[in-house]
Amino acid sequence: MSLKLQKQNQKGAKLLFSKQRTTRKTGSALVIVLWLVMLMTTVAVVTAKMAILESRISQIASERIRCRWAARAGVETAWALLLADDRASDTKLDNWSQNDAELVDVPLYGCQFTVKVTDESSKLNINTVPETQLAYLPDMTEDILNSILDWRDTDDETRPNGAEAGYYLTLPNGYYCRNGSLVTIRELLRVKGVTADFFYGPSTPEEAWSENEGWVHYLTCHSAQPNIDSQQNPKVNINQAQQDELINTLSFSRSEAQWILSNRPFQTLVSLTEGTAASSSSSASAQTSTTRTTTTSASRSGSTGSSGSSSTGQSRSAGQSGASRSPQTQGVSGGTSSSSNRQTGTAAGSGSQTQSSAGQSAAAGTSRSSSQSSTTTTGQTRSSSQQAGTPPSWQSVLSKADQIAFSSETVLPGKVNVNTAPLMVLYALLEGQRQLAENILAHREGRSVGFATLEDLSQVEGITETILKQIIDQVDVRSSVFSISSKAVSDATGQTYTLEAILNRDEQNGRFLYWREQQP
Repeated sequence: MSLKLQKQNQKGAKLLFSKQRTTRKTGSALVIVLWLVMLMTTVAVVTAKMAILESRISQIASERIRCRWAARAGVETAWALLLADDRASDTKLDNWSQNDAELVDVPLYGCQFTVKVTDESSKLNINTVPETQLAYLPDMTEDILNSILDWRDTDDETRPNGAEAGYYLTLPNGYYCRNGSLVTIRELLRVKGVTADFFYGPSTPEEAWSENEGWVHYLTCHSAQPNIDSQQNPKVNINQAQQDELINTLSFSRSEAQWILSNRPFQTLVSLTEGTAASSSSSASAQTSTTRTTTTSASRSGSTGSSGSSSTGQSRSAGQSGASRSPQTQGVSGGTSSSSNRQTGTAAGSGSQTQSSAGQSAAAGTSRSSSQSSTTTTGQTRSSSQQAGTPPSWQSVLSKADQIAFSSETVLPGKVNVNTAPLMVLYALLEGQRQLAENILAHREGRSVGFATLEDLSQVEGITETILKQIIDQVDVRSSVFSISSKAVSDATGQTYTLEAILNRDEQNGRFLYWREQQP
């Protein structure tokens, strides 16, 4: 009985051990399965995230390309508007400036683009602007002004508190001074003392004031104007035009045309009336001097011819020569020559009080010689008088200012368009005369087409002839070069892409002078 019980216990123990082993194996398998599930889940999650990330990267890349071409479409739109624009004058009322339908939030295949077109001639040209005008820009200091002048000049002489190559080469990342014309306006940021706040405008609201938008809005190095008039005809190059063209096309009188032909070349409108006035006076003085010399020579000739016979004959001959010459010479040389002739006539009159028959014969020959000399001189003087002509008046030149050019180039650089220039540019152009700058703004806003010609500036309150002469050769009413800023935004991702370009629309049906692409 006990043996049987013992066998049963052993059998029960074996069964219990076997169950324990089975349970242990089952638990291990469950743990392994759970780990495998966790691993596979992790792999699936990572794979899904990678797929999502790759999809996002692909979408961003795709939207970037989409935005780039949308921004390019904005540039092309502005280009087309500029080419189609009327060239008679350029104002802020033109289609390229105020055209929300074609330039603001324009949808295009999942993007929107906005374009801003700016007339580069609404700014002062940094390469040509006089320092007296540059000094009136907001926040400009004498030290920065001298540094800018040192940067653009061609020498290595440093102005007071300015900077040349010696300063820039000692900087941590040294570079050379330009010593020439600036290529892009952002080059100003390399000039000593020019900060981002000066260039782009104050970065904090506390430092900003309404009229200081930053020098980038007031300065350029690309401004240019087409060499055409308000009727879109080529201007007349006054330094090459023939007399008939000056008379028929520009409506100068024959005398004015002769004067222009005799005194050119000219470089400015003011020089047409003032720059060569001294030349005209010198010419008249030279003619007077020639007449005096001829008269004196005639007297000396008479004196020499009579020395072998009679002094009385000499005096009479000289008196006749002087008398016959005087009226003709007076018509050309004026009062000074008349005075000389009167003196000669007086001398001849006093000499004629004595007579000698022998001297008369010799004097007759001398008189004929002197008379021939006088006739030749008078002819030359008349010819010079006809060639010199009369200088045109300021009003005559001003009325033709829109038709006159001094070069045959199709595009002329450097002038300011008074139709698009902001207040601070006009303020600097007028060298601090703020009221006049405001008057120009008010006057052009009151006109439906702005200033059609330069002569219209004379109608602005406070613009005198003197002031107009100071700025007339620095301004225009039309432009050739425009900057285009096109910004596109993706509807799906919100990312942006910006294109900046500068276009000269009057060269080769539009030629880009500058191109810059930017993505934040």
